[in-house]
Amino acid sequence: MNRLPISITIIFNDNILNVPMVHLEYDGDHHAPLIRRVCEIYSLNINANNYVEDLLSNNHIIIVTVLNNIALYIPKTITQKQFTQLKELQSYFSTYDIFEAAVFNYSDKVFQTVTDINAFFEYVENNCLEKTRR
Repeated sequence: MNRLPISITIIFNDNILNVPMVHLEYDGDHHAPLIRRVCEIYSLNINANNYVEDLLSNNHIIIVTVLNNIALYIPKTITQKQFTQLKELQSYFSTYDIFEAAVFNYSDKVFQTVTDINAFFEYVENNCLEKTRR
């Protein structure tokens, strides 16, 4: 049986870093080398050992895979562009046996976890999408 590579995808907060999402794969055991590569590419000052909180604190979306599991880490607030990019990946998410998404709450530093893809998108649209000021 062939071992699947681990991967990381980052959908950047376009208000901070307006670049396309990045997707990297690696045949190793840890995501840290992938994070270091992203930091090199975009000159990010991120701690590879604490990358989830560091990236979420700048409202970047993180998607990681291990074996046949996919995990999403969503900041409390995302832009419309990030939501659109996330929706474009919905069928990709469905190819994994285990889907888990965690929405980060800054004040309590806790995650609210959602395991149903449709419920996840509904939650994000209703609770995380940046509101446009009129």
